Amino acid sequence: MATRSSTAYEKRLRQVAEEYRQRGYRVTITPPSRQLPDFLRGYRPDLVAESPDESVVIEVGPAGKGTEDGDWAKLAVLVQQHPGWRLDLVIDRQRDEKTLVVIDRQEIEAHLQEGLHLSKANMLEAALLITWSATEAAMRRVCKKQKVDLPDYRPATLVTRLYTDGLIEREEYDLLMRDMHMRDAVAHGLRQDGVNAEAIEQLRQLTLRLLRSA
Repeated sequence: MATRSSTAYEKRLRQVAEEYRQRGYRVTITPPSRQLPDFLRGYRPDLVAESPDESVVIEVGPAGKGTEDGDWAKLAVLVQQHPGWRLDLVIDRQRDEKTLVVIDRQEIEAHLQEGLHLSKANMLEAALLITWSATEAAMRRVCKKQKVDLPDYRPATLVTRLYTDGLIEREEYDLLMRDMHMRDAVAHGLRQDGVNAEAIEQLRQLTLRLLRSA
């Protein structure tokens, strides 16, 4: 991976830390080993964010310290084994926003319909992946129409910005964050026991609501 200047990298860490603080987390930047739980002692996380409900290991990439994708995969598996902990990877925007073409309304509706068929066929993980793709596209369209400023392309940023701008309710925010983490686990080959038809239908209904605002 490309190496950044120390100043730019540290500035980005502070920006990401502030995003998590605004979401109610207590954040430590590059915590020393003595402040980490035993299972993380072999790693130097960029950030650790803590709340009463969960703790998050945050890696910012492309990493200035040269972290490899394989290390992230190992870290994801390790964190997954500890209840109450999760891993967030923050990948910086490196493309001009104008080069990104979000699928249109008709394609979003087609994805939702395909997800519904897959769910009814009990192909739940596939249903989650295709439904989430429609959800993310709908969120991007809402942000564009409502002129919501997006500092990067992460789904978590989409969800957070929609919530802080008053475009979704707290329950919808929680649902989207839950499903985003389930989708990430499935997409990265990690075991995820929370995928079920009810959760997928809730996501589909929320996406339809978002689409009406897009």
